[in-house]
Formats: sequence, C-alpha cells, structure tokens
Amino acid sequence: MKYPLRIAFLLLCFFVAESMQAKKTKEQLWKELKETPLDSIKVDRYISLSNLYEKDNIDSALWTAREALKLSLKINYTEGLCASNQKIGIVYQNSGKYKEANGYFFTALKYAEQLNSNGYKLQIFNSIANACAYQKMYSQALIYYEKALQSAEESGLKNRTGTILMNMGNIAYSKGYYKKEFKEAIAYFDKALKIGEETLDSNLLSSVYGNYALVYTDAEQFDDALKMVEKGMALAKARGVKEDYVFLYYYAGRAYAHSKQYEKAEYNFKESIKYCLEMEDRDYLSENYLSLAEMYDDIKNYKEAYNFMYKHKVLEDSLLNEETTNQLNELKTVYETEKKEKEIELSHQKLQTQDAKLNTIIFSAIGGALSLLILVFFIYTRYQIKQKANKKLETAYSIIEEKQKDITDSINYAQKIQYAILPSDDDIKNAFTDSFVFFQPRDIVSGDFYWFHSIAGNTQNTLGLEGIHTLIAAADCTGHGVPGALMSMIGSSLLNQIVLEGKVKNTGEILDLLRTGIKAAFKQKQGEDKRRDGMDIGLLAFSNNGTKVFFSGANNGVYHVRNLPSGQTGAELKDIKPDKQPVGQHVGEEKPFTCQEIEVQKGDCLYLYTDGFADQFGGETIPGKQSGGKKFKYAKLKELLAQISTKNMQEQKSILENTFNQWKGKYEQVDDVLIIGVRV
Repeated sequence: MKYPLRIAFLLLCFFVAESMQAKKTKEQLWKELKETPLDSIKVDRYISLSNLYEKDNIDSALWTAREALKLSLKINYTEGLCASNQKIGIVYQNSGKYKEANGYFFTALKYAEQLNSNGYKLQIFNSIANACAYQKMYSQALIYYEKALQSAEESGLKNRTGTILMNMGNIAYSKGYYKKEFKEAIAYFDKALKIGEETLDSNLLSSVYGNYALVYTDAEQFDDALKMVEKGMALAKARGVKEDYVFLYYYAGRAYAHSKQYEKAEYNFKESIKYCLEMEDRDYLSENYLSLAEMYDDIKNYKEAYNFMYKHKVLEDSLLNEETTNQLNELKTVYETEKKEKEIELSHQKLQTQDAKLNTIIFSAIGGALSLLILVFFIYTRYQIKQKANKKLETAYSIIEEKQKDITDSINYAQKIQYAILPSDDDIKNAFTDSFVFFQPRDIVSGDFYWFHSIAGNTQNTLGLEGIHTLIAAADCTGHGVPGALMSMIGSSLLNQIVLEGKVKNTGEILDLLRTGIKAAFKQKQGEDKRRDGMDIGLLAFSNNGTKVFFSGANNGVYHVRNLPSGQTGAELKDIKPDKQPVGQHVGEEKPFTCQEIEVQKGDCLYLYTDGFADQFGGETIPGKQSGGKKFKYAKLKELLAQISTKNMQEQKSILENTFNQWKGKYEQVDDVLIIGVRV
C-alpha cells in the first residue's frame, strides 16, 4: 500500500450562477450567452460553462473562466471578479499548479471581503486549504479549514460544515498515517456523520462511510471497516448511484486483504474494477490494480502479481503523460485564442472605417485579404516551430516528472524509516505522564530528532549511570532535509549504543562518546577544516525517584520553569546554559562536556529545544503593508513558555503549534522545529 491512499478533499459547491444553471447543458448556456444583452448575466454563464467543461475539457474550462474575468474587469463587476478569480484558481488547483491557484484564490478573497460575503469566503478558504493539503502542508491546511468552518457556521450552512469537518478528518488521517494514530481523524468523521444524518446529505454520508472504512482498515479494526462499507452500499443502492460502488467495493477489498481474507478481497477489488471501467474512474482503477498486485504477492501468486503491477504501472504512466499533455495544450490554447481575438478586433476596426464607395470597399477587402494571408502564413510558421519545440518539451518534461517522482517516493520512504527510529509517544508518556513533543520538520525528512531511553520495568540499571532511570534528548543536526536526516539516524544509533554498553558515569561522558563516534563515522581529525558535520543537543537524565535531574548540552540549553508560591502570580524561568561547542569537529579547543545538576520540585517544567522556533521569520501584517519578516527570537519563546507553564502539556503543545504557524503566516518555514516539554 502506497503512502496514504489518494485522499479526495471535497470542494464546496459554487454558489453564484452554478446554483441556477446546474441542470443546463453547454448548448443551452452558449445560446443564453449569445442572446443576453446584460454583461453581468454573461459573466454568470461563462462561470457555469467553466464548471461544466472542468469535467472533460480543462482547456475550455480555463478559457471560459478567463472570459468571465475579462468581462468582469471591463464592467467593474465585483461579484464576477470574485467568482471568476476563484474559478480560475480551482482549474489550476485541479491541474496540480498550486502556486498559481493560490494567487487567484487570494485575489478572490480580496473581492469577497469587499462584498462582505461569508458564502464566498467559505468557498475560498476551503479551496486554499485543499491546495495546502495536496502539498502536505497540513498545519496550514487546518488553519484555512478553521476559517472556512467559521464562515459556514456564521452563515448557518450546516451541510457545508459537515464537508469541511470531513476534509479536516482527512488531514488528521494523513498526519497520523505512519504512526497509526487515527483518533483525531475519527473524531472529525464522527462530527461530519452527525451533520450528514441531521441534514440528510447523502453525498456527505456516502463519503464519510468510505473514509471510516479506510481509517478502520489501517487501524486493523476490520469488522468496523466492513460495517461502514455495508452502510455505504445500502445508501448507494437506495440512491441508485453507481459511482459510490467504485470506492465502496475498493474499501471492502482493502479490509479483507489486510485481514488476510484473500478470496473476498479478490472479489471486491474486481467488482470495484468493473464499476471503475463503467464510470471511467482511472484513479481508483489504478489503486485496485496495485492492491491486487500486492495481494497476489502476499499469497505467492507471482504471475498475477506481475500482471496487475504491470497494468497499474501502464495506467499510472498514462495518467502522468495525459496531465503533462493537458498542461502543454492549455498553454497552446491560450496563445492561439489571444491571437484570434486580436485578428477579430482588427477586422472589426477595418469594417467600421470602410468608405461607402464600392471601389474603396473592394480595395480595402483585397488589402485586408493579403494582410490576412500574410498573417496566417506567419502564424502557421510560428505554429510549426512551436509544435516542434513542444514535442521536445513534452519529452523533457516527462523525463523530469519521472525522475522527480522517483526521488519523492524515495524521500517519502526515508521519512517512514526516520519516524520508525523516533521514540513512540506511548513510551515517553509511560515515563513522563504530563509531557509533549512538538516536532514539525521543514521538509519531508528532518535534521532535528528526539531520543529517549528508559529502564522502566527493569530492576537493574542498564544505563551505567548511578541512580539514573530515564534519559531524553533534543538534537539539531548539521543541515536539514535528507543530509540532516542521515545525520539524525547516525546520532540516534550512537546514543543507543553508548547507553546500552553501560560504561558512562554521567551525561557529559555520553556527549563525549557521542562526539568520538561522530568524528569516527565522518573520519574527522582535530585541526582539519574539511567538514563540520555534527549536531547541537540538549540531554536530560532523571533519577529513579525524580528528585534529581542532570543536564548536559552542546550549544542547546534547557529552560527550567517553576510556578511562584501560592499568593503570587506568574512563573520563574531559569535559562540553563550549555557548553559552547557542538558534538563533532569544530574550530577551537575541544573540551570535555560538563554535567550540571538541576534542583527540581514536583510540578516544575523542563523544556528542551532546537533553534527552529526562535529563528522562524514572520510577524503580524497590516493592510497594504508587510510588517513581518523578523525572527521570533528566544526572548519571546521564553516569555511564552513561562506564561503557559501552568497548563497541562497537551494544551501547551497546541498553543506552541498555533503560535508558530500564526507567526510564520505566509513565510516559508526556515528550519526544522523541535520542543520537548516534561513536567517533573
């Protein structure tokens, strides 16, 4: 099974024009467009045509939406400007051009605010959130889904509230996929289901049942998954909607395959394929082929496994080539359309200035014809040149796309490996009941990592540290992305090796041995100036009874927060400094790492951190002026931690995450972010 199944983030129905024209054909709309004298009505018809064309002709969908935009600009029609900008954004989004799509979405949002229309804001926020979700920018997606949810609730649009909640559930599913944490996703689906049952929204209910089946299967709750498929099947049968059978049979096949009921899985996958072919749904057809290939591989039927894997690969390649061709044809269509419009305008101007005399008309016609012939010859020549260039571009683009996909797939798999070596939330919670880990990588894989070791349940101290029960660390490796991730795996492995050998007496010696291991791994020698590979790290060690805590740090310190005595408000924060040297080769004298004892009381909070949060650029903005672009800084981070230290750790994590994303705003994340909080 590939990283998570293609999730469909539902679009909200377009209010203006579409609600009135939804049942009309393209021919009817073109006729009305030609006959109406009102430009505002023409804008609405262009939008409705774009909605219809979007299903089968992306070029025409883009052209009609742009015509709506041009006409709206001409007559200064604010509602049309809002609708057409959003429509163009949706077409680009469905073509995978998210950057271009967001430009149009934010322009549409500007007009929606002028109109003070919650309906438009709802659609636009949802569209922006979908674009973020498709790019796996999950935190940003949730911010805009929250805005869409607020607009829907203010407008009293309960069924659209359900759609947004389901989309938020899909985000939670994607975030929790690798760690198999689906409680948040199911909570969102529960809310969406309740709204679907109250509003009798069969489309929403059908989608929710399918998503339940997907999540329950991945959570290995196979009976629950199949119950949801049965509910979806009953609803689809009552509605007479064959499209639902495509994904319902597929989800049933997944549940049976994961529970090793292979005959039932095979039947359901093949039923889904039958409806995929009838409905021309090639995305789910590809998923069915892949799932059958994996199933046959599990039962060692390698001939059939190869057969269906081949079908999957051929279909995936055709989908990729078709997408590339559509994008190139779209550019060609826009170019040729603009040329033809200029020719038509030129012809009209000539007709208006013709003399009444027949000789002048004939002379002008001949001159115009000659000019037109020359123009046609020029356009045809340019077209031939452009066609040759397009063929070369198609070939190059196809190769680049294939290579990019291979690289992305490899990095996604590396992410899976990296998450596997990180400590589980349950292990940390067992040692520290009230704790959190806020971990937000900049890229798919991270140069920051956290490490944990405990002898819980053992009577012998295998750490080799006298009286020490648990160790936890936050580290920031040289670089981020793939290079940083490789360094993080080396660092985690070395830390495990050091503590399991049991030869160290304190946390400082752990960092000394870690430095020795990294220098050996990268063949670093003192005095050489070739590589500066290494890491900054903060390491805490807790005694058996929790009364003693020891700290060692390489450039990364720890914050110790204690609430003031009863009768006084606020909290006292101590910034415990690290040794000013990294773990690894560096310029200057290499000294042994020190071990500091921290005097703690019950209820004290300790925070390990890396530099990603404090170094993030962002800030508030005001209309017409960008006033952000400054770092968050450590002083503000310390102030924030002192303010929230009385809350439970999960609340603190939510506040930190929201604060970070709001501060970042439209700015790019500059580094990996990691903060660990523990209450003694």
